[in-house]
Amino acid sequence: MVGLSLIGAAVALVALSCGPSGKFGKPMTTGEKTAIDEIRDDPGLFDGKTVAVEGQVATVDDDGRGFQLDNGYGVLLYVKVVGDFKVARGAKYHLATAEGKVAVDKKTEEPRLMATGVEVK
Repeated sequence: MVGLSLIGAAVALVALSCGPSGKFGKPMTTGEKTAIDEIRDDPGLFDGKTVAVEGQVATVDDDGRGFQLDNGYGVLLYVKVVGDFKVARGAKYHLATAEGKVAVDKKTEEPRLMATGVEVK
């Protein structure tokens, strides 16, 4: 019985250590966070600027190269991963911070964050 308990504990520890949390990409340098709704309200003001945003991960692309952050009130910002890292699908519902340049689609005027660094908590 003790052997089974130890095996169960080891499996649980490995599962926790393989979670989606962590820091990915380049270290973040922007200390102040910009509200997602500020970017959504006036995308042109932020176009080409480097910002950090924080929110709950609402969705994660199948390939891990993009995800949506929710500001807690249903306002979403799409975050595209730029660099040699991915975000695990298990990051959904976790709090995350992403830093990068805002890019506004000229046709739709939809902003997205081209993230060079992400931290999932």
